[in-house]
Amino acid sequence: MNRWSKMPLGKVVSLEYGKALKAEDRDVGGNFPVYGSNGIVGFHNSAVVEEPTIVVGRKGAIGEAHLVENGCWPIDTAFYTLFRKPGIVSIRYLLL
Repeated sequence: MNRWSKMPLGKVVSLEYGKALKAEDRDVGGNFPVYGSNGIVGFHNSAVVEEPTIVVGRKGAIGEAHLVENGCWPIDTAFYTLFRKPGIVSIRYLLL
């Protein structure tokens, strides 16, 4: 029987600052969505994070959460999650 371990959220994921990417530097034909605090604001040809993540607004729409499963570029108006221990919990569970 599997048992759940009780631990602080910070031991499972870290909350990271998004990286600046000016609108004129984005590649509109790129495959990766660029996320700001309100959601997708464009696309780019590379990603800051390529694993499933949750993007949360930190300016403007503070607290708005977006589940991203295939990589993205969160800009500096948002936070994103990185798993410290992958596989412990589903990213969908953390979105709750």
